[in-house]
Amino acid sequence: MDRGFPGMAHTGAARAGAENLMKSLAQEWARYNIRANCVAPGTIISSGLNTYAEPVRELLNQMKEDNLMKRHGTVDEVANAVLFLASPLASYTSGTTLYVDGLDHLHSNRMRLVNLFSE
Repeated sequence: MDRGFPGMAHTGAARAGAENLMKSLAQEWARYNIRANCVAPGTIISSGLNTYAEPVRELLNQMKEDNLMKRHGTVDEVANAVLFLASPLASYTSGTTLYVDGLDHLHSNRMRLVNLFSE
């Protein structure tokens, strides 16, 4: 969401707020040895995708080819990222966002979803 997401300003604003809150709390709570981090998933194959209309599901399926890893993520991959951040392996990591999105935060066509609804 760092690059914006046309048609999704509402979720972008909420995510930016959550990320800023995390960065602020990470600094405030460091003295208590409390770490704060965010996990930013991309398109994840889950039952939640079934709630979308068929044209959106088709578009999401097509968008796999736009992803540099040529796929969407899994629930397990997001869980693994959370487990890593909660584990001693990340004991010196705080105030950061871990993207689990197959590089979509760096490379993706953010207009495809907007264009679907404007056709």
